[in-house]
Amino acid sequence: MWIIVFRCAPLGVGSLIASGIARLENIEQTVKLLGIYILVVFIGLIIYNVILILPITSFLSKTPPGLILKNSADALFLGCATGSA
Repeated sequence: MWIIVFRCAPLGVGSLIASGIARLENIEQTVKLLGIYILVVFIGLIIYNVILILPITSFLSKTPPGLILKNSADALFLGCATGSA
């Protein structure tokens, strides 16, 4: 039963997105606003990670910031990729 739901879910989500796009009056303005939103979210996440999380983690663990960034790069990228979700 769940297999059927999981296989049909992308079709349902795609249909919901398509119906939402079809109702838009000014698609160009919406795309611009969405781009600004994405940019603000990414800048906010970068500032949060570099100014707040990195110094605190470095201070508490007594580890150089470069090593922390190197070891946590995958998690930071995942956080940026899903930050606005």
